[in-house]
Amino acid sequence: MRNFCLTLLFFLLSLLFLNFVSSEDGDDPITCGTVLKLQNAADNIRLHSHEIKYGSGSGQQSVTGMTHSDDVNSHWQILGPVNQHCKRGTPIKCDDIIRLMHLQTRCFLHSHDFEAPLSKGNNEISCFGKEGESTDTGDHYKVICASDVWIEDEQVRFKHVETGIIWL
Repeated sequence: MRNFCLTLLFFLLSLLFLNFVSSEDGDDPITCGTVLKLQNAADNIRLHSHEIKYGSGSGQQSVTGMTHSDDVNSHWQILGPVNQHCKRGTPIKCDDIIRLMHLQTRCFLHSHDFEAPLSKGNNEISCFGKEGESTDTGDHYKVICASDVWIEDEQVRFKHVETGIIWL
């Protein structure tokens, strides 16, 4: 369990890059509505969730890391911030605020100043709220990238807007 916790912590705090689901050439912009998998560049661990709640901490839906590339529980969809329409196909610019919705369970990647149940001293990452219901800005992430827009296969980082924590 300790190795799993350390792997999860490293994943959540490591540089992420995009493994785009449907394109082959790797230079298309990521857009509103894009479905993707996020993968740690160093360890090939994908951001993953499923309908299992944390047994402690917030009790919200858990978010972990997985090595299997074909698991449907690793698909996330790019949406705009709460109460802001993000037109499907609109490129995501660097510094844009986005939400990541877990495709299988329809809840949002979420964080807050709540201690992680498995990696003490770190903030919990969970999946929370439902599409059309969530008004929680704890789901907002700023896209940090090198170009003007987020390009497929480009390494990116995400800054959680409320806590200021950057996934390195």
